[in-house]
Amino acid sequence: MSDFLPDYRAVPTSKGWRPSVCRFVGEREKLVPYEGGPRYFATKDEAVEAAKEYMRQSLNPPIRAEKAEADTLGRAQWHIERAARAAEQQEQALGGIISRRRLIKIERRRA
Repeated sequence: MSDFLPDYRAVPTSKGWRPSVCRFVGEREKLVPYEGGPRYFATKDEAVEAAKEYMRQSLNPPIRAEKAEADTLGRAQWHIERAARAAEQQEQALGGIISRRRLIKIERRRA
């Protein structure tokens, strides 16, 4: 079993420097893949930093949190309707609504 010991290198080409990484001891180095083809850097240090960034992103991928809708099941609406039904039942049975352990009488006025 190989030991994990990343090594960051820069490979010289005629167009510039290409970043490469070697993840395990004794493994061949692999050029860093980019979408759209290879990338070339002007200096060796830039290529090594790009290799480090590639390794950082491959080991720590961004966490994508799924965003759920606020109330997919309609629970808030159900609670409102349930409270209205309970208030109506209390009013019919007791002549008022119980709030904070007190019976509050409701008077209805016609306009």
